[in-house]
Amino acid sequence: MKARKLIGRSMLDKIFKLVKKQVPIATAIRIVGLDKLMNYRSAYDIVRADIEGRNTARPSWLQNEPAVQIAPNDWILINGLMKGTWYNIKEV
Repeated sequence: MKARKLIGRSMLDKIFKLVKKQVPIATAIRIVGLDKLMNYRSAYDIVRADIEGRNTARPSWLQNEPAVQIAPNDWILINGLMKGTWYNIKEV
């Protein structure tokens, strides 16, 4: 299974504040330099999911830093970022 990258809570907060000020998502991603840390399309999808209030963008294991994080081996995302749910395979 491919490791899932997510954006750290602090970076998501910075982007969310920019978007609330009417900055387009794509521009906000470039302003904070996230486009240099991970695939742009993935970053855009994660930010969009966060703005729409999807819990998948901020699972319980997510930390404030670093800016880009990889899901721990015991956590999997079922049904994708926009409609999915994170599961800890040790608890299932």
